[in-house]
Amino acid sequence: MHFLRWAFLLACLGCVALVAMNGRWNGRLTEASCTWIVDLDRAPIWAPPPEPVYATFQKDFNESETFPPQDAPGLTITRVLRGDQMTIDLLLYLWPVTVICGVLYLAARGQRRDRVLHVGLSAGIGLTAGAITCVALLLIFGGWGPPFPLWAFGGLGLFGGIVGGLVSFKRQIAEPSNAADSR
Repeated sequence: MHFLRWAFLLACLGCVALVAMNGRWNGRLTEASCTWIVDLDRAPIWAPPPEPVYATFQKDFNESETFPPQDAPGLTITRVLRGDQMTIDLLLYLWPVTVICGVLYLAARGQRRDRVLHVGLSAGIGLTAGAITCVALLLIFGGWGPPFPLWAFGGLGLFGGIVGGLVSFKRQIAEPSNAADSR
C-alpha cells in the first residue's frame, strides 16, 4: 500500500509537470473591440513561444473583411497563456491516474485504509461523474462553444471527490489494549 501511495502521488505530480511543460499559448491581435486569435506552438510556461507578428495573423485572417491593416491605430498583439485549456488537460491526465490507482487501492486494501488513496479514489469517482455530466449536457443541448462546462464540471467533480473522500474516510480506531490482560 505504501508503494501505491507514492506511485499515485508521483503520477499526480507528473500530470502537473506534463501540463506545465506543454503550456497552451494563443496570440491575440486586438483593435478597438475586435480580437483575432491564433494558436501558438505549445511551450513550457517558463519559456513561452515568441510573441506573434502581424504576418502570423495576416496569413490566417487575410480573407476577413474586418481584419485591420498593420498600421491601424490602437493595434496590439499579445501572447496569452491558456489556463482554461491547461486545466482541461490536467483534469484529463488526472482522471485515469485517480481511477486506476483507486481500483488498485480497492483491490489491495483488505482491512487497511489509506487516506491519500481513499481521497484519490473519490477524486476519480468525482471526475468520472463530471465527465458523465458534460457528455449528458452535450447530448441534451447539442454542444456549446467555450470550454467552461468541461473544466467547471471536471473541477467540481475533482473538488467534490476530494471533499467526499475526506468526509467518508474513517480511520479505523485501534482497539485499546486490555489492561487486565497486560497485568
